[in-house]
Amino acid sequence: MSSSMVRKVLQQMGNHRELIPLFAIISGGCLLAGTALIRNALVHPEVSIDRHSNPHPFRNYSANSDKCFKVFQGVDYNKKIRENPPEY
Repeated sequence: MSSSMVRKVLQQMGNHRELIPLFAIISGGCLLAGTALIRNALVHPEVSIDRHSNPHPFRNYSANSDKCFKVFQGVDYNKKIRENPPEY
């Protein structure tokens, strides 16, 4: 932003004191969103940013069983006994 725009915003905040909490909340939200974005990119990357150390990350994906979520892991529905529906 240009310095004249920052000066104009600060002048408006001086004239209208009720805008100070609005700017504080919006600035805090932007700061938290940026922090979460950087943290997710560095700590838990789902996308490969460094292509030199792992140029083909999709090849290792199927080998990781912890990436798949299976709800009913041990149920074989072909062998399950089918019950008659209840009569009303």
